[in-house]
Amino acid sequence: MPPSDTSTGGFSPAMTARLAQKLAENQDDLDGWLLLGRSYSVLGQYPLAIRAFQRADRIAKGQNVEAIFGVAESLMAQDTEELGRAAGHLFEKALELEPNNPKALFYAAFAALARNELPLARERFVRLQSFNLPPEAQSLVEQRLAAIDQEMGGAPAPAAGDA
Repeated sequence: MPPSDTSTGGFSPAMTARLAQKLAENQDDLDGWLLLGRSYSVLGQYPLAIRAFQRADRIAKGQNVEAIFGVAESLMAQDTEELGRAAGHLFEKALELEPNNPKALFYAAFAALARNELPLARERFVRLQSFNLPPEAQSLVEQRLAAIDQEMGGAPAPAAGDA
């Protein structure tokens, strides 16, 4: 058995091409389009990933958070400034669909920060503290809260247990 290519998470260009061909015959396969989007993302083919995730989003009638995240993250992979533009709006949409999704809340907090909506960003970062975040993410949230509080000239952010 040949060794797997861990740099692409097991996704190969050939496998991805076969999946794309299969989806040409079965265009309403939501899971297939999501998998194709993930495959293209892993391979660094972000324009194709965006198209696959957009197709999944259309099939799901705008109600699939994974498809929305896929488009947004692929846009950001191409240009980090997208957080303040289209990708940020997509993260907002994901948060509307799943208000208690920590990933949606995390990205939407940074999107609000990118738009310089400090009170909204602060509220979202405070809400994030109620989730069981990995230590690195919790530290990042605390740093952002401290920076926002300093910029706003307000009181320090409450600790995670104070909210």
